[in-house]
Amino acid sequence: MSKTKYQHKNNASTQDQHLDDSNLWEYLEGNLDANAQRAMEELLHNEQPEAEALEGLQMISPYEAKKSVAQLQKKLHQQILKKNKKASTHKNVDFWGWISLILILLLISIGYFVIRISSH
Repeated sequence: MSKTKYQHKNNASTQDQHLDDSNLWEYLEGNLDANAQRAMEELLHNEQPEAEALEGLQMISPYEAKKSVAQLQKKLHQQILKKNKKASTHKNVDFWGWISLILILLLISIGYFVIRISSH
């Protein structure tokens, strides 16, 4: 029996089914036994977005499907890193902005006291 995330509880009609990448790839590649395949099809029947995605993946070879998914994951990871970098840069700008403001206020205060002391 192939590795699946289908866990049958005490009653055969009660199933705790999980839809994850490994299950989908096994289904796509035809590596599931008949019961697991039927269970996957029932699960996909109830999960419309996943069923549509799987239908699209079935139109191409498993190699191309895995390659496409890997490219999408890489692109998503890069976008997340880029977004995090922008957020980090924004925090640095805020930090240096506050430091600049404090230094300017400090210089103004020192200048005020120097002028006030020298005018007496």
